[in-house]
Amino acid sequence: MPRRPDDPTSGAPRDVVRPAALEVLERVERGGWSDRLVQARAGRLARRRDRAQLTRLVYTTLRWQPAIDELLGRLPDAALERAALR
Repeated sequence: MPRRPDDPTSGAPRDVVRPAALEVLERVERGGWSDRLVQARAGRLARRRDRAQLTRLVYTTLRWQPAIDELLGRLPDAALERAALR
C-alpha cells in the first residue's frame, strides 16, 4: 500500500500544513466557510500535530487579514509586484 505524503514514516519531512492552509484560505476567499473547510482538510492529515497547526495557521491568518490588507494597501503597486516575483 502506498504511503501518504504526510506519513511520518515516509522518509524526509515534508511540509504538508502550509499548502493545506493555503488551499483552505483560497477557498475561504471564494466564499467557503472556514470552519467546515478546516475540518474537512484537517481530516486528511495523518498527524494530530499537523491538524492542530493547520487550524492555528488558518484562523490566525484570517484574524490578522484585515490588518495585513491595510498594510499592503499602503504599499505602492510596484513594491507589491516585486514582492510577488520573489
